[in-house]
Amino acid sequence: MMRLIKVSDGENILDIVCTNTGDAGLLVQAALLNGVSITDEIDIGTTLIVQPFSIPAKTIVLSTAVKKIPPATIADGQVLVDLAMQYLGDAGRLVELALLNGNSITDEPDTGAAVSIPGVVDITKQFIVDLFIKWKQYPASKYDGDVDGEGNKLEGIGYWAIAIDFIVS
Repeated sequence: MMRLIKVSDGENILDIVCTNTGDAGLLVQAALLNGVSITDEIDIGTTLIVQPFSIPAKTIVLSTAVKKIPPATIADGQVLVDLAMQYLGDAGRLVELALLNGNSITDEPDTGAAVSIPGVVDITKQFIVDLFIKWKQYPASKYDGDVDGEGNKLEGIGYWAIAIDFIVS
């Protein structure tokens, strides 16, 4: 049974988990469920979700009340499977993403288009999402290199790669 607990002065997530579940082993799952780190200082009055985890961790997902994912904007070269990886950490959720947006899995949305993202991330996939955020990168399966507005490949020192476009002899 899920409970909502308000943080009191001096409490951290470990204190709350131990007091309310009796099992310190649930610390990581509780932190992920609440979108915090196990070492975060949590503000007094913050409400945390605490529940006994009787199901395997891999089946626990963050609820939309805890982690709301805003709509994504399609970047140059991105298709729906790229967004599934970037925002959900799982290419297997492509069908769900396509259905949510009224698309086919093979549709190629226009660059700059807004795409709704399902508001639930499986905690076992969160590390993939975090990597894209940390490295400020995004997958782009259809990226075709640096081109100008008319689709012509850009040339010159700023665009060439040694041993590919720029051959040193």
